[in-house]
Amino acid sequence: MKTIEMEKNLNDYLKPAEAKDGFTVDSMEKAEWALKKIAEHKAECKRIADFANEQIAKIKAWAEEQAQSHEADIKFFEGLLMPFAAVELEGKKTKTLKMPSGKMSFKKATTYERDEKALLAFVKETGMVDFVKVEEKLNWNEIKKGCTVTEDGKLVTEDGEIVPYVRVFVSEKFSVEV
Repeated sequence: MKTIEMEKNLNDYLKPAEAKDGFTVDSMEKAEWALKKIAEHKAECKRIADFANEQIAKIKAWAEEQAQSHEADIKFFEGLLMPFAAVELEGKKTKTLKMPSGKMSFKKATTYERDEKALLAFVKETGMVDFVKVEEKLNWNEIKKGCTVTEDGKLVTEDGEIVPYVRVFVSEKFSVEV
């Protein structure tokens, strides 16, 4: 018999014969028994919590694995739909193809590659203080609002000055909504 089982048997043997509802601690033996019962219940609570956490971790890992599998399938089907949608929308004014089960669309996606430090220095030198945040961090959103993008991928201020240290890439983003 294991030590834990023997101790439990001993505790059960030593426990008072009185019912749980009418139990009162009025001796050292009863106090000791009550303390051991509390320890048992705390240990059981910890065991249950540990077991639950293990199961939760397993379920989360399983869910992530399943989601990754489905994400790969989604990318696969989007890859099949994109050329179809491009052919269907070719020469049309609209960039969205609506279907009974969803819609496919091409949207402009603009990305910028920039040298943050050099661009910050440029903005300071030219006095465009509205484009600088107080913590001396480049306020990139304000620069984009205050400038325009040329067809050849340059960022230009309202005064017509080309902003150095920035390259602009304009492309179309394909999306599917269901």
